[in-house]
Amino acid sequence: MEKRSLRHSMTRSQTQHREIDVKPRKRLSRRQLFKAKVAQIDTIDLYAVENLYHQEGYMQQIARSDWFSYLTLLVISMNAVYIGVSEDWNKSDTLLESDLVFQISDHFFCASFTLELIVRFCAFRHKSDALRDNWFKFDALLVLLSIFDTWLMTAILAITNTQTVALPTVGSALKLLRLLRLSRLVRLVRCLPELLTLINGMREAARAVGSSLLLVAILIYMFGIVMHMFLSSNEELADRFGTLALCMWTLLLDGALTSETKPTLEALLSEAEYAMVFIFLSFVFLSCLTVMNMLIGVLCEVVSAVKQLEEQTAAHELVKGTVLVLLKQLDVDESGDISKEEMANVMEHEQARACLQDLNVDVEHLMDLLDMHYEDESDLSMLFLLELILACRGDQPSATKHVIAESMFLRWDLKETMHQLEKRLDKQFQAINPQAFIQASLSCLQNNNSIANAAPPSKSRAASRASSRASSRKGGAKDHQ
Repeated sequence: MEKRSLRHSMTRSQTQHREIDVKPRKRLSRRQLFKAKVAQIDTIDLYAVENLYHQEGYMQQIARSDWFSYLTLLVISMNAVYIGVSEDWNKSDTLLESDLVFQISDHFFCASFTLELIVRFCAFRHKSDALRDNWFKFDALLVLLSIFDTWLMTAILAITNTQTVALPTVGSALKLLRLLRLSRLVRLVRCLPELLTLINGMREAARAVGSSLLLVAILIYMFGIVMHMFLSSNEELADRFGTLALCMWTLLLDGALTSETKPTLEALLSEAEYAMVFIFLSFVFLSCLTVMNMLIGVLCEVVSAVKQLEEQTAAHELVKGTVLVLLKQLDVDESGDISKEEMANVMEHEQARACLQDLNVDVEHLMDLLDMHYEDESDLSMLFLLELILACRGDQPSATKHVIAESMFLRWDLKETMHQLEKRLDKQFQAINPQAFIQASLSCLQNNNSIANAAPPSKSRAASRASSRASSRKGGAKDHQ
């Protein structure tokens, strides 16, 4: 019976037709290296807070929903705007002394954040797992501070009837506690990958930025010494170039940052300091137009590299959070190997298909690659399967290794196609004339056996050439005699 391929085990409607880069079958030694790394699977971070939630219940359903996350971010944004409005219009130090609008707003935001924290806490399957989530601990700290500021301190001041005039430090401390709520905006970074990319780019470009600023500082110091040597005796320019510190300050503001470049040049021209005008313009060209523009180019390059790295990291996390989880569930014996049938079950899973669709993976071509690999071995390691899926991403940049791997896959695919065509021709010929097909097969088999028995051992090409040269030499010698 012909084996059923993984490609044909799925319906045509479940596949995605996209042109992607592929990573065909590696050599056997390379695949064995992958299998040797199976022990590293346990070190892969599969952490996701949703995996710690209940599988059933209203609380986990609310905590997993997208509208709950969007509503929470909306309340956080509104709270950030409200803090600015309250700082500008609310002149009271405590909530009891504030207007009714500010009191209602503070109680609303405190209740909203408390309710959000309670929902997330109730969604955990084991309540102790809440301490494993850093975002939950961060939000819990902010909610406790908000409760202390909005409810506890208000109740204490109302009961004791204490005035902030008697305790002037109370109002300042409460304002500082309110300003800590602005740290909730950090959660927006988690929902906006572009902001995270910019922040990581700034962190990676810190060394390049530091080198550029150091170069600007060296230029300021060098040109400052030169200009101070020639302009220190000029009393009309003493407010700009009277001392070395003033020279460096003028070069920084008016030269590097171009704050008041025109007045400085006019002052130098009014004193007929044409040489200093040339030196000042040279500093402007070197510092502002050259170094600063180079810094912008370096920042753009670093941000592009960080963005590409973030996309690769996101793809790895998506595959680890979906496909790898399903593979580990199917690996009952914990050997790290997955059979062809188990992989077919994974590919038919809804979460796995959604993951591949998000990664722009051509599922049909991935099935062909898996068929090619499963021809040689019955089981494949999880790491090898993950590498194969990640190599089939739609945004994977092509390289020479991908071209070589593609040629390997094309040879295998051509061989399989020719094999299938031979089977189809044999079936059609057998259906047309079965007796002739049987006789032709028997005669072909007999001819092959007779040729194999009658034919002498074949010589190699080099041996045949040597024997022919030897015979020709003997014939020439006889003719000479």
